[in-house]
Parts: sequence; structure tokens; C-alpha cells
Amino acid sequence: RRVWERRGCRAKWIVKPPALARGTGIKVVNKWSQIPKMRPLIVQKYVARPHLINNTKYDLRIYVLLTSLCPLRIFLYDEGLVRFASNAYSADNASLSAVYTHLTNYSINKFSSTYQANEDSDCRRGRKRTLPSLWQYVAESGIDSAPVIDSIKDLVIKTIISAESSMFTVYRQNLASHYCGYELFGFDVLLDSKLKPWLIEVNISPSLHSSSPLDLDVKSPLATEVFNLARYLIPPAKMSARTQREVLSKLNMGNGVTQLCMDRKLYQRELSKSERAKHDKFITLVSTTPNTASTPNEN
Repeated sequence: RRVWERRGCRAKWIVKPPALARGTGIKVVNKWSQIPKMRPLIVQKYVARPHLINNTKYDLRIYVLLTSLCPLRIFLYDEGLVRFASNAYSADNASLSAVYTHLTNYSINKFSSTYQANEDSDCRRGRKRTLPSLWQYVAESGIDSAPVIDSIKDLVIKTIISAESSMFTVYRQNLASHYCGYELFGFDVLLDSKLKPWLIEVNISPSLHSSSPLDLDVKSPLATEVFNLARYLIPPAKMSARTQREVLSKLNMGNGVTQLCMDRKLYQRELSKSERAKHDKFITLVSTTPNTASTPNEN
């Protein structure tokens, strides 16, 4: 409330209930009286100048896989989704209650009479598109997408590091090994008018349901990559190498695969030479960069 009083009615805020999904209970407000007082809420400063495509607001769904906390292993999926609001964007306070203007959730916009479906992952039309199609649009507009992508990577890394300590405490209490757990996150990111990314929220267990060929083209390879990277392996057991080879042969996995049970050499915590060089590079970069203070500005 102290922040609210300093900014007055000039600022807009987005209000959402915690631990809900599909846009339930989300609204944009600019008056203190509009905020419910008797239930838990998350209130974030609303980014009032989003980047627009065809005069329409959109957000990005970025898929991030965390396979280990110690050492920290983060994988960013190259594909992803771009989700558009159904109506043209307006910064007018009179439009704040128009959910199809300000909210980009697919679960909300699919009920709009102006919603346009997109079944083709290679097509740049409709209210849902692929992430590569966005970068193609940006490039055609004469803008280099590389710095934007790098900023998104930076946002992902800093977000995970900010929660690393609390996650580490929980997972060490429940996992016997650093390498027997993983988590897939869905990062919702908004680009402002200067193409600077802002974190909206991080979703655990993001939906992998495919309601269209476009969803299937994005999410099916994602699921495949998650299982490949998670490397489901049988824990060490009292099984001879000969027995392992026999089992592998019965499973038609004999070609090139010699070990069925977990190979501890795959799980060394020491950094490789290239990883150590990258580590040292960024340690040096951080230590020589002056600290700058900034205020988080979230949608």
C-alpha cells in the first residue's frame, strides 16, 4: 500500500490469486478499493507499454527444464508459444475490465467471439503462434532478435538462482541423489515496447495438452526432449555385466548400449574443462561489473 500511495492513480496493477491457473481471478485495477481485502493475493505492477503486434498484446510461454541444482543444470527449449489477446490493446483506464484486451491467457481468450485459432505451426496468423515465428517477424522488422533472446536467457537464469536456496533445501530432504529428480517449468514472459523481457510468472507442471496441430508440433518434441534429458536409468543393483547384456538383448537395446544400470561416470559433479572456462569467464565478468540497483517491474 505504501508503494501504491507513492504512485497514486497513475499506475495500473494486475491482481491474481496465488496457486491458481488458466487466468482464474486475474484482473487489472487502478483503484485501491478494487483490491479484495479478505483473501490472499499477488499484486504486481502492470507493464502499461507492452510490445504490440498488429496493435495486439501478447506474451511468451518459455519452457525450461531443470535437471540438477548441484551442479546447476538449466535447459531452455528453443521452441515455445506466443499467445495473443483477442482484442486490440488500449491503455485507457476505461478498458481495464476488458479481459480480452489485457489478458493473454489462452484459457480466457478462446471464449472470445473475436478469437482466431491457428492450426499451422508455420503460419503467422491467429491468436497462438510459435516462438520461432515471432523471431522471424522481429527479423523482418529490421530488429536483431539475438539480444532479446539473450535477455530472456538471463531472466531465466536469474529467476532460478533467486529460488535456488529454497529449492535446494526441499529437494535434499526428499531425493537420495543430486541426479534423480527434474522439473519442467513454464515461464510466462512479456516484452515491453523496447523489447525488454519482464517475468510474469513461473508455472510448475505446465500444460502439455495439445488441443491443435500447432500445440502438438511444439509440445510433442518437448516431451521427448524432457525424457531424453531426464535419463531414466535403473539405480545400481547387484546385477552382473553379463546379466545386464542379456536383459538389453531381450529389450532389443544391445546395439551400442553396454550397461543397463546407472553408470556413475555419467554423474560426476566435477566441471568439465569447457564448463570450468565458462564458469571462470562469468565469475570474472560479475566481479568487474559495477553493481546497479533497480526496482523490479513485473506484469
